[in-house]
Amino acid sequence: MNKYSRQKNIVSFLKENNGASIKELATVFGVSEMTIRRDLTFLENKKKIKLVHGAAIFINDDKITLGEADYDLHIESVKQSMEKLKIGQFAASLIEPNDTIIIDTGTTTEQIAHYLPTDIPITVLCYNMNTLLAISNKPNINIILAGGYYYKNTQLFQSPEGVRMIRRIRANKAFLSASGVNQKLGVTCVEQIEVETKAAAISSSLSRILVCDSSKFDKIGPSYFAQINEFDAIITDSNIPDDWIEFLNESNIRLYTV
Repeated sequence: MNKYSRQKNIVSFLKENNGASIKELATVFGVSEMTIRRDLTFLENKKKIKLVHGAAIFINDDKITLGEADYDLHIESVKQSMEKLKIGQFAASLIEPNDTIIIDTGTTTEQIAHYLPTDIPITVLCYNMNTLLAISNKPNINIILAGGYYYKNTQLFQSPEGVRMIRRIRANKAFLSASGVNQKLGVTCVEQIEVETKAAAISSSLSRILVCDSSKFDKIGPSYFAQINEFDAIITDSNIPDDWIEFLNESNIRLYTV
């Protein structure tokens, strides 16, 4: 395989697998890690992929160009990227036939959308552009969009009418994201505009599942939206601190580590 064919196949592999480590790519394509690094650097310069912490992720051509803001969903997406991929994949595996689910705004919840099963009928309520794009062409998925004003930095649609729609829906499962999880101050997010929408999703769901990588624990975001005990389960990576494992067990909150 020549260099150009290999680079084209690398892009296809990253798109199909939602990312891969440099070591994995070297094994798959039968070349050295140095060669893979050169390929990835070239592809990153072409804005086809993004390099992050010894791994690479595919950059969706449909990504929305974001305005300047303190918080930028696209920038956040490359942080803890491999952990988020695994969390999203596992969360999607919990979905059952005929489930109605709510997918919250966020980079980890976006990964759930990429891994949604397409061989069973499900209904997805969302209010976020990146999630909507991820599921728009998937078979067997009925989509409900809670619309409103579009906030580019979070890709969130929000409006009083959208919040009322969410409150009228009854879902089997809601997958919520967070920027901080603190034992004393609860679960927080970055933008105040997210709070009412997140609260509506929690109140409308039978099972509330928090999805966040381990870097979010012991952090505090500026906008509070829930107590930890409002969640039935938490999905995170294996680097969650030991004191959190003990705390969640004592709180009867089911913990999944991936």
